[in-house]
Amino acid sequence: MVGWSWVKKTVSVLLPRGQFARSVTILAGGTALGQAITVLASPILTRLYTPGDFGTLAVYSSILSILTVIASWRYELAIPLPERDEDAANLVVLCLGIVILMSLVVSLGAWLLKAQVVQWLSVPGLRPYVWLLPIGVFLVGSYQVFSYWATRKQAFAAIACTKLYQGLGTAFTQVVSGLINPLPLGLLLGQIVGQSAGVFTLFRMFWRPHKDLLKAVNSIELSKVLNRYRRFPLYSSWAGIFNTLSMQLPILMLSSLFGATVTGFYMLAYRVLWIPTQLISQSTTQVLLPTGAEARRQGNVSYLVISTFRYLVLIGLPYFVLIGLIAPEMAMFIFGENWREAGVIIQWLIPWVFLVFVASPLSAFSIILEKQCQEAIFQIVLLASRLGALLLGWKLGSSRIAIGLFAIASTICWLGYLVWIMKVTCVAFLKVGIPTLLKEFGINAPFFLLLICFKVLSQNMLQLLVAGGFTAFLVTALVVYRLHGGRGNSG
Repeated sequence: MVGWSWVKKTVSVLLPRGQFARSVTILAGGTALGQAITVLASPILTRLYTPGDFGTLAVYSSILSILTVIASWRYELAIPLPERDEDAANLVVLCLGIVILMSLVVSLGAWLLKAQVVQWLSVPGLRPYVWLLPIGVFLVGSYQVFSYWATRKQAFAAIACTKLYQGLGTAFTQVVSGLINPLPLGLLLGQIVGQSAGVFTLFRMFWRPHKDLLKAVNSIELSKVLNRYRRFPLYSSWAGIFNTLSMQLPILMLSSLFGATVTGFYMLAYRVLWIPTQLISQSTTQVLLPTGAEARRQGNVSYLVISTFRYLVLIGLPYFVLIGLIAPEMAMFIFGENWREAGVIIQWLIPWVFLVFVASPLSAFSIILEKQCQEAIFQIVLLASRLGALLLGWKLGSSRIAIGLFAIASTICWLGYLVWIMKVTCVAFLKVGIPTLLKEFGINAPFFLLLICFKVLSQNMLQLLVAGGFTAFLVTALVVYRLHGGRGNSG
């Protein structure tokens, strides 16, 4: 309950006491359970599959992520916004039609361009499994549509259940397949099973109580919502594509330039950091969409942004720093001695992922305030800077340098994004952002110094990890005290 207790205070002026907190608790709790299953399965999977197998999964996931961004041309983002359910139902039908169309287009592309894609990305292990891409586009695209309908209805318990089903389905399929025959297909099938686990649950939730709304669906109404929310495909789709491209760029380029093994190391590092990040950030973003819209109508956007930012920093900063200090040792102990390089990559990625953890939930306000054009510009700059960083690292002939430059470019860009999102919500970064970051770092500095001293003095990996766990316990105790003591929002 600690990770999201802060939300109770951020929106007390908007909703009945505890309602927002309960929504985030339910949604984040389901996500946490699903992700926890994935985490628990990871040490088994890294001993069943090779880094090259994980590289094949990484490339498949990257391609799928890029394609699913435009699976419904971003119209799904508009589903929570209309006042009338009839308009939202028309958006659902419109989105599903676009998903089917895009799945057919991807099928044709996979058939025609399979050899070229595999050759360009230098991942021959993917060649037999390209046919899984259109299936993934259909399943993920459909899930996104019904998930935003559930968000509109604030059915966060249903969404939480699907997150749990996805974690169970993915882990079970990948482990069982690895025990029978450890091929990349097992990892890919696990992802497909996980993706499909939530679609049917959310579809039934839409169909059974709301099927009468489909009577309001016709060509005229579809044209109206198509035109009314055209800014989403015109701007949000491009912003989403650029964002996903920039996120998946290292996987695709590392595979093409340095091979599947380096890609596998990067994927595991990215996955380890992204799980706790998404646990809070994605759940908070999803709940902030309807709440932020209400805050805009009541003129409380700045208060909501400041409170959310302060508590995300309070919760996230100490843990990200602690992980960074002992990441190589953690990777060797948890995943096996062959995976130390993944721990080194984690250290490079920490500053960037921390900023995403803090700034990503606030991106909900770029949707609420309809700043899609500016969002798209940011994603273009982010993509260009990451591309340049990776190419420079390739020219210098080192995958470590390439990943390091990528991390630095990402950190700078996301810091700029955080400053911008605060500016458009009338919050001064110099008065709120910097003091908050310095304050939280200063409060936790003794814990960081304690772990650094132990790492310098001790050469025993197990002792270091025990010390890290003890330090994390002390940090958690302090966070709990500050949250429940009502001091989390001071300063």
